[in-house]
Amino acid sequence: MLAFCLGEALIFIYFAWLADQMQNIIVTGMQVTSVFIPTAIAALLFPYTKRVKGVWDSSPYKMWKFLGLPVVVWGAAVNLFYAFFLLYYFIFNQAAKQFTGPSVVVFVLTWVLGVAWYFIWKARSRSVGVDVSLTYGELPPE
Repeated sequence: MLAFCLGEALIFIYFAWLADQMQNIIVTGMQVTSVFIPTAIAALLFPYTKRVKGVWDSSPYKMWKFLGLPVVVWGAAVNLFYAFFLLYYFIFNQAAKQFTGPSVVVFVLTWVLGVAWYFIWKARSRSVGVDVSLTYGELPPE
């Protein structure tokens, strides 16, 4: 219900006030920075993370190597290069002219509010006895 109400409010705000600041390229830039880059970083580090060693050791992809590195690392590196390439052109492409002063404010404010939202609810959960760091701190068993 909360997600629905927030979504409807944001749709209204978008169409009423921020249509010029939140063009598709800004939304795509947010997707690149919020989804694709963190996922690529996680894939890059996954084979070398001690916490998930058991998962990686049991994976059939552990044996897939290219020039001595796991193929997932190569894929993550290519993905990161492409994501940063896209992000660079989202920001500096003069033909699009989408990243203007107000759109950068929306972009940064979205990130800041998202991170603040997480820490506020983490603190609230801890105050009622739920430590989300422990709850989501490890991968579930398969």
